[in-house]
Amino acid sequence: MFNRLGDSLVHLQQLLTEIKRARTTFDTMETQKVFCVCAVEYEQVQARVNAKYDAWQHDILSRSGVKPGNARKEMHASILTARNDLLQSTGQLRDWWAAHGGSEGGVFLIIFVHQH
Repeated sequence: MFNRLGDSLVHLQQLLTEIKRARTTFDTMETQKVFCVCAVEYEQVQARVNAKYDAWQHDILSRSGVKPGNARKEMHASILTARNDLLQSTGQLRDWWAAHGGSEGGVFLIIFVHQH
């Protein structure tokens, strides 16, 4: 099921809505049905079905919550790497500028920024 959902939050929301809609059949205060002289009590079955819907919903939410968390971690790592590269590059640029300066420095600055 999770392979079919993929990374689509729209499909995930659709699935959760369908689960919620389907469980309303069993989400009732009624626990018995009377047919003429026969009464059917279904409280235990109702409790089991509701428990199963709860388990599905919990599982889906748990598994789908991992994807945004992993994406956030990857983005953080990427930003941290870029920040470190920039700090290192700034130090190199400052050293070069102090040694060369002038119009050559401006050209170098443009090339350096473009490459990094």
